[in-house]
Amino acid sequence: MRIKNGARAAAVGVFTLLAACGGKSASTPDASHGDEPTLGGGAATSSGGAPSSGAVTSSGGNPSDGKGGQSKGGAVNLAGDSSVAGRDVVSEGGSGGEPLGAAGVGGTSDCIDTCQLHGSACCVPGGDCVSPTASCRIDVLKAMIEIPRDYDELEQAVAEASPEVLFTLTDADFEAVSVDTWPGARIALYLSEAASNAALPVLASDYLQSPFIVSCNGERLFVGLKYFMSGAAAIDAPVMHVIRRQTGNLTIELGAWQGAWLGLTPTDSAVDAKTRLDRPELRATLCRSVEPTLLPR
Repeated sequence: MRIKNGARAAAVGVFTLLAACGGKSASTPDASHGDEPTLGGGAATSSGGAPSSGAVTSSGGNPSDGKGGQSKGGAVNLAGDSSVAGRDVVSEGGSGGEPLGAAGVGGTSDCIDTCQLHGSACCVPGGDCVSPTASCRIDVLKAMIEIPRDYDELEQAVAEASPEVLFTLTDADFEAVSVDTWPGARIALYLSEAASNAALPVLASDYLQSPFIVSCNGERLFVGLKYFMSGAAAIDAPVMHVIRRQTGNLTIELGAWQGAWLGLTPTDSAVDAKTRLDRPELRATLCRSVEPTLLPR
């Protein structure tokens, strides 16, 4: 499949949004679905309104030299390394401001108590304390792979796929987050306007079966597959659905298995699938920047 030069350039940039930690989060869009088709096929869009946000400007980076660009707000562009499959990804970024940590406003601390900061949605075993410079990223690979039967098969396919990255998002690109009670089967990541505009050209159905890698603080947490929200595949592995909201902004809906967003249960252990997706490191890092809301059951 072909992507125009402008879309390809957008694909390798990281679209950073500098959220001041400890401040109030943006309002969260309604997680219910409307009637417009999703990008990538199959599901319907969210009918919720988008959180308000300012424009995001990033100078980008050259993926061929392994160096990310520097955004004007001070965050490091993490999209520089285009070869990440099968190994850990070193994350360098962080917040551009001084977050509210355990030491209080104006204090210094290497730990943000996200449970105390944002309440029950951020209270998870082993994940309440997060570094002010913690960062997570989602790398979507350009490869297209066969539908896996289970997670082990998906991991093997990702290891054998081309490591070329189609696009990268970091936790700084999400202006709002919605989650299930931990451990959850669903995570909704609402992209900022700037990140949505940059990602839109490369999130077409041409790349429907692209694998993705989620990493936090240099550690690869899990892999998944961009795919339909519903269907006969019954994938017992993490899946990604790309939703275009009525505002035009995008939402990344992560599910612990295909059908999680439709209330379906997996053929294998639901508990294992939930804990694979809803890692404390990921939730805590998301809580560092925004205040998540709980999804309706």
